[in-house]
Amino acid sequence: ALLIVAIGAGLIALGLAMGAGNDGNVELSLAAGILGGMLTFVGLIMSSVVWVPKVVGAVGKLFAVGASSKLARANTIRNPRRTAATATALFIGVTLVAMMSVGAATARETMNSVLNDEFPIDIQGQSGWDVTGPKEITEEMLERVRAIDGVEAVAVMHSVNYIGAYVAPVQSAEGYQVGGDMQNSILGLSQEDARKVLRTPELADQFSDTSAIMPSWADQALDGKTVRFFFEVQSNDGEWIEDPTQRKGFDDGIDMTAVKGTTGTFDWITTPAALERLAALTDDANYKIGQSMIIKVTDVTNAGDVVDSLRDVFDEDSMYFSGAVLERIQFQQAIDIILLVLVGLLAVAVIIALIGVPNTLSLSVIERRRESATLRAIGMSKKQLKRSLGIEGMLIAGIGALLGVVLGIVYAAIGSNLLLGGFADVRLSIRWWDIAAILVIALVAGLLASVLPARGAAKTSPVEALAVD
Repeated sequence: ALLIVAIGAGLIALGLAMGAGNDGNVELSLAAGILGGMLTFVGLIMSSVVWVPKVVGAVGKLFAVGASSKLARANTIRNPRRTAATATALFIGVTLVAMMSVGAATARETMNSVLNDEFPIDIQGQSGWDVTGPKEITEEMLERVRAIDGVEAVAVMHSVNYIGAYVAPVQSAEGYQVGGDMQNSILGLSQEDARKVLRTPELADQFSDTSAIMPSWADQALDGKTVRFFFEVQSNDGEWIEDPTQRKGFDDGIDMTAVKGTTGTFDWITTPAALERLAALTDDANYKIGQSMIIKVTDVTNAGDVVDSLRDVFDEDSMYFSGAVLERIQFQQAIDIILLVLVGLLAVAVIIALIGVPNTLSLSVIERRRESATLRAIGMSKKQLKRSLGIEGMLIAGIGALLGVVLGIVYAAIGSNLLLGGFADVRLSIRWWDIAAILVIALVAGLLASVLPARGAAKTSPVEALAVD
């Protein structure tokens, strides 16, 4: 059994090593990790007859106060195979349940961390359009958003559309257009508002009146380069001019420093003052400033109600909502559904395992019939005898559950690193209420399982039990 555990641990270590870093082989590392986990689990179960009774005895010694407790501890280690079989059955089920619970919580927390870094905007509400252009976002609309339970902060962000962005001075006849053939939009958000509404407020320190954060699709190697923004205008005959330096508007453009940063948008972000300078470059109303809301929620893990409330307050014609929170909701729903199905199936395994506790106690009562009678004859009360069997059941069930919880957390941490470690900083998250519930259920089940065997032992007459067959 030790050899199997050692081989399994080696495979787990190999899997973690192969999957480390962005260049790791996820498929091979996951295969090695799964095989290693299976081997270690089998090895621990095979050797449970050796170590489980010792653990039960050691923990029982901590609570061995009084005759009933001492007798309960002694009874758990008297038949190690039976104790190990009962505790291990519960240990297997609880390990799987704890692993799924911690694994799902870790995946959710890791996902939230990644989305915080990559998509700092929780919800973006884009105002609708009418015949005069984009609809204005009024203070009354902002107050309606602030009144929604779960909204932490809201701010207005402005935008200018159809801007060309080229590295300046142009390095070749064709120039270097930032973002390929796409024309750019520039967003304006004050640094004060950015600190309030962005999930990563440190982004507010990365742009200024003379600099702009690059969009997510731009070449991040342009960090620190000077970029010229201007309204791209075709020649008078309608044909496109390849050389940007010959296009109308290029000479009047505004140079700004490109700054590397993760905005989670397809647009540049700068300050409102810089945005007004860009908007002043043309009189065409089609290029002028539009508006959108940036909304930060109080709790990203429970933002579904906020999104529903926003849609109730604004119809689709007046406001269109997007953002990372919607992605979070989809991921969380998928994780919750999978977890619900698996935990439901595993709960059946735990219930079956709990049936073994009363079986063990019943057999123990039958085997110790004469011993119980002797204890009663020398002064042990019915209440003390029942208490002893109750403690025995709680010890077996509680230790089985505790061992399962510990191993489940370990397996969840290993599995999360194998699955997510290649592209994210894994953040182990333990839902302590779930763990506490598992342990309480196991202890209560162990106590209830002792009721019938204890009642039968207490009802047996000492004289009848001591009679010679």
